[in-house]
Amino acid sequence: MINTPPVATLFRNAAISVVGRELEIELTDREYRPRYTVVENKQFGFLVDAMTIKLDAIEAARLAPFGAFDLREVEAPYIGQEVTIHGFPGLNTELIDSTDITATVDQVVGISIGLDKPSAIGLSGGPITAAGRLIGLIHGDVGTEGNFRSGIGVFFAGQLRAALFR
Repeated sequence: MINTPPVATLFRNAAISVVGRELEIELTDREYRPRYTVVENKQFGFLVDAMTIKLDAIEAARLAPFGAFDLREVEAPYIGQEVTIHGFPGLNTELIDSTDITATVDQVVGISIGLDKPSAIGLSGGPITAAGRLIGLIHGDVGTEGNFRSGIGVFFAGQLRAALFR
């Protein structure tokens, strides 16, 4: 896992390409003002691996087929909870089928979730859900490549949701 330093210019002139939608979402406007919100983990001095982007009407319409979660129904994780990680391992430039991995929450520390099994390379940024409700995002694994022990994610209930979705 690579920690993202809290550098203001990190996303300048950057865009997110949406595979299968032929859509690029610019992260700054014409005056280089951010269209996104990120949160710094003050304890470690890195950005939390989650970002919100204010979409315009055209971008929102083009992304609508992917679905969305109701933020009023975001759920806090608890130890022993069965969750599902959703994503596209191996996704690069071609649309591939999604994959779901079921795991159990075995740690909740600060805004982090520890899972009892590893996720998969390429699932980073994918939603973690429980009973169809959003818990958070997967952002990596503990261990070294080829020997990952458990997945880790961030959860949105509480302070992170308030900071990201303002």
